[in-house]
Amino acid sequence: MRDHDEWIVLDLGWYPEFNLDDGSFKLVVVKSNDWLNPLYENRTKDIEIVIEYI
Repeated sequence: MRDHDEWIVLDLGWYPEFNLDDGSFKLVVVKSNDWLNPLYENRTKDIEIVIEYI
């Protein structure tokens, strides 16, 4: 049985925005909107590595 109060979010973005020199992809996975305690978090500049993370 699935508990509808628990869900997983995968958030992917480039941080800091519009900064190609210092920025990187940031991948975060959170459960039930608990952004202070992510299940997973990682950064990279390489799109191929982002795909591996996912």
